[in-house]
Amino acid sequence: MQVKKPKFIHNKWFLRAIAVAVIGAAVYFVVRTVVRDWAVISEYEWSLKWWLLLASIAIGCAASFVNAKVMQRIMKAFGARVPFSRFGFLFMAANFGRYVPGKVAQIAGLLVFMKREGVPRTVTFASMVVYQGLLILVAGIVGISLVGPEIITKAAPGISIWVVFAAAIVGIVLTIPSIMERIVNLGLGLLKRERIVYDLSIRDWAVAFIALVIGWILFGIAFAVMNASITGLEIAQFPYACGAFVLAFMIGWLVLIAPGGLGVREGILLLILAAIYPSGIAGLIATVARVWIFIIEAVSLGIAALIFKFCNKDSVSEFNPVSRNQPMEISNG
Repeated sequence: MQVKKPKFIHNKWFLRAIAVAVIGAAVYFVVRTVVRDWAVISEYEWSLKWWLLLASIAIGCAASFVNAKVMQRIMKAFGARVPFSRFGFLFMAANFGRYVPGKVAQIAGLLVFMKREGVPRTVTFASMVVYQGLLILVAGIVGISLVGPEIITKAAPGISIWVVFAAAIVGIVLTIPSIMERIVNLGLGLLKRERIVYDLSIRDWAVAFIALVIGWILFGIAFAVMNASITGLEIAQFPYACGAFVLAFMIGWLVLIAPGGLGVREGILLLILAAIYPSGIAGLIATVARVWIFIIEAVSLGIAALIFKFCNKDSVSEFNPVSRNQPMEISNG
């Protein structure tokens, strides 16, 4: 017996209403906190250090290119060889689609771009699913590892800190190719989508995993440096701020109805940062971070566009179907 889904599930207006409600509630929470603590915010000793702010943007751009490189390597393991001088720009341009609710525009944009490069849509989609899965899991591992001990110590002192490390180990295990393939295909099955063949070698997985860890840590450090540029955040608090940002980014990413995690990311970031800042200050920083991230993405896209224009003369994309993916080559191609 086949159970029909309620009609409201397919109603775009219903889904938009939910999105507006979720985003509205999150934004209200952040704005209310900032307004309530405005006296504290106005009396806070703000000190803008431009060189630190610019450094944070540069580090954030480096993290963006690391993530783009990981996606390119995953596609190469599936047989698609798109030179990074081309792929970086196309990937970052498509990445702006995540500001559209549902994240569909981001995937659709990359599918169109890669199709023009001669890469089948099934390969691009499979690569994107694997990349997104790794990205989210690694973000969870990094975020929990950096923030978890502090939260447990203050909120639940009776729980052993080893729980955090156990959670991190579980996260690492979930990213192993054979296990992740089953998880991804289970999700695709529930969504009635075509299954993917995720047959990366252990070397491919290790390279992608380590690179994403580096990418998230760089992004977290960039956020901590941005904080230091306006609040004088101490070095000892960098790991916590780094983990807070990564964890909030991941949770915002998972809320598909919120474009770019709008409101959700800020709310989570406010809650976590409240351990090292007054709530109002944390809310304002979370709001500023939204603009800061957009600047990083825009600058990264601009740099990628210049590379695409001036370093793309002899680069050619190609696709060679493989029955079993070969290890990724350590080269600049």
